[in-house]
Amino acid sequence: MDNEHLFVMLDECIEYASKILTSENTLDSFAMVLDNDNNIGSINSDETDGFLRYEYLLQTLRDEAKLDKISALALLSNVSIPENFNAPVESGIRIHIE
Repeated sequence: MDNEHLFVMLDECIEYASKILTSENTLDSFAMVLDNDNNIGSINSDETDGFLRYEYLLQTLRDEAKLDKISALALLSNVSIPENFNAPVESGIRIHIE
């Protein structure tokens, strides 16, 4: 894996999140993975509970990593921004990349 493929995956992750936020005004957690051949895939869940959805994604990513099927991952979630940050909005996205 080179950094170029990692940044392409990150760009696709952000683009997808932006599209969903614009069309649905909400965002559920999802993951994107970069496999060993530099192909980008996504992992979603039908789980409606945010915590359970996030846990499902984490476990799926752990399982894929143990099988050595992925070379990188991006786990995106919608987060509340604490008031002490004085942000112009109440929520944002967090992307965990490995």
